[in-house]
Amino acid sequence: MYDTGAFRIGVQAMDGELNVSNRQSAVVRIGGATGTPPIASATFDKLSGAAPLTVNIDMTASTDPDGTIQSYVVVCDYGNNSVVNAGPRTSCVYNTPGTYWIMLQVKDNNGLLDLISAYAVATPPASPGGFVAVVGIRGLPV
Repeated sequence: MYDTGAFRIGVQAMDGELNVSNRQSAVVRIGGATGTPPIASATFDKLSGAAPLTVNIDMTASTDPDGTIQSYVVVCDYGNNSVVNAGPRTSCVYNTPGTYWIMLQVKDNNGLLDLISAYAVATPPASPGGFVAVVGIRGLPV
């Protein structure tokens, strides 16, 4: 547990179809801490589709009320150590069908952080279409 620090606490709801509500957040200061954590923000071009699924992420709307954003970190599959130290724009690729937890972090010039997350769902690729064999009998048009 931390003895002192400034923390942004946020809450967001998600339904069964992965629709996400607007994020509400507040800053909590412990032990006389000063400074205001940055505000992480991201847009995704898509969060579901057939594998291989590429999710393009744009965090350029992230802000810092009392300084500047110094770093961006993306974890494409939280829990499986797939960390990408990224700039404000990056992407995650999912080759295997499944549900993946994407975690995004911004850090400001005072070392304060904000985290947001989303889920991506890679579905099995579409099976190749069937084929039709045409067999002709001698003397009959095909």
